[in-house]
Amino acid sequence: LVSAGGTGKSMLAITKGIQMALGKSSYLTQKSIERRVCYLSLEDKIKGVRNRLRKITRHLKLTMEEKVKVTKNFRVVNKKLIVGTKLDNLTPDPILDLFVGRQTPDLLIVDTARRLNHLNENDSSEMSAFISLLEEIGEELGCVVLLLHHTSKSSTGAKARGEDVGSEAARGSGAIVDNGRGTWYLSKLSRKEADEFELSEDDRQSYVTLDHTKCNAEKSQDRKILKRVEYGILEEVDISELKKEEKTNSLGMAPAKKKRGGNIKR
Repeated sequence: LVSAGGTGKSMLAITKGIQMALGKSSYLTQKSIERRVCYLSLEDKIKGVRNRLRKITRHLKLTMEEKVKVTKNFRVVNKKLIVGTKLDNLTPDPILDLFVGRQTPDLLIVDTARRLNHLNENDSSEMSAFISLLEEIGEELGCVVLLLHHTSKSSTGAKARGEDVGSEAARGSGAIVDNGRGTWYLSKLSRKEADEFELSEDDRQSYVTLDHTKCNAEKSQDRKILKRVEYGILEEVDISELKKEEKTNSLGMAPAKKKRGGNIKR
């Protein structure tokens, strides 16, 4: 799952992980089956992660029974882990040791790639070995590994201009994406699309797109447009309905259009 910093990939991954723990379908799986999820938080402090969990639980309006399910199926690990600093000392042990004497997960979310290793992100040999190590961990635990990663600055700018950046948006060597089984790209709604949907620049900041840019195992999922709602949680929206709403205000009249700077054009 690739995005620029601050776009919402951590919140999206946690929310979808909780939904999977509840047995609800999500962007990450279309099947309604209870899954065991482990969220490996390497960036944020535990206080911040707990705060996010409280907000998500409140937003989803979970029942007591559902909260028990989340407690049982969704595990948070918040600690510093390094699987290697160079090619000759890469090891899966720091992660495998987390599950000694415990149930293994169906999904392991790693947040983020950079915090799990000290390898050269731009070296294809080192990144290929790193992704292979994650595959080894997945096979050993019998789970899928979802790796959260940042985009390059050039791809972020290109996307904002409305250009198609595809699976090449990930920062560092192309081996990161090439050796993975699938890639989701989360990005802010482009200015071009915002103009098409008649959204002001301020409103554009509330919307992101989720593109399934690579999928080796099955048919890729359709593109999603998500809106940032309360607590920063991302929810799917029907953009065609949104366009209708933007065209007609509560009085049945077309709203005034806004310039980039936020001034009203009359």
